Amino acid sequence: MRSLWIYISTFSVVENAKNGNAPEDDEKLSCFAACFIKKMGIFSPEGDLNEEVLRARLQDSLPEDKVEEVFQKCKNVDGANTCKKGGKLMKCFLDNKKVAVLN
Repeated sequence: MRSLWIYISTFSVVENAKNGNAPEDDEKLSCFAACFIKKMGIFSPEGDLNEEVLRARLQDSLPEDKVEEVFQKCKNVDGANTCKKGGKLMKCFLDNKKVAVLN
């Protein structure tokens, strides 16, 4: 029963994040964000931001006139570790409501 509760709890956090309601202090969600950001190539395996890939990914999901705006707002996110940095980058995308995250 405990594992079902954990699954439902985690599922609801991810669903809330999809809708723009991502809690900043959720370590698991931040690590999840960092993982998919790495898989997309936006973060290197060491957690460094690849600005070229970020810009290309933004161009895939934004009108041309919004790419530079979101790029400038989100490129300098920082965190104590890769998970925190991933969570902050996801939050930046959500706060700007211009990039589809977790879809």
